Amino acid sequence: MTESSNLSTELDEFLILIHGNVRTWDERTPQDLEELGSNHGNFIGQLISQNHFVRTAALADGLTLRQSKTDITSTGAEIVGGFYIVKAASLEEAAEMARQILDFDGVAMEIRPILRPSS
Repeated sequence: MTESSNLSTELDEFLILIHGNVRTWDERTPQDLEELGSNHGNFIGQLISQNHFVRTAALADGLTLRQSKTDITSTGAEIVGGFYIVKAASLEEAAEMARQILDFDGVAMEIRPILRPSS
């Protein structure tokens, strides 16, 4: 397959959830947070330049709904701190992108394909 035909291949979208640790997050210094922001900015720039970027956001505390009760999500040790939506040819390619974030942010990354509506 030539490079030009490879560029026209339709890519799927994947959700990368960034799982973090509340205690680790609370221990970060202002310099740590500045470096983290810079690293995410560089990562976003790389995704944009390779046409893989769709969306990203940090997440605030929220609620977990269960049939029996409602919990505040930040009460546990692990939180979902943010997400990326990326375009990739496969789950493996999306995982390679997530590994770049794992090097500087998060305890774990969860990568899920986003299902397309059936037509």
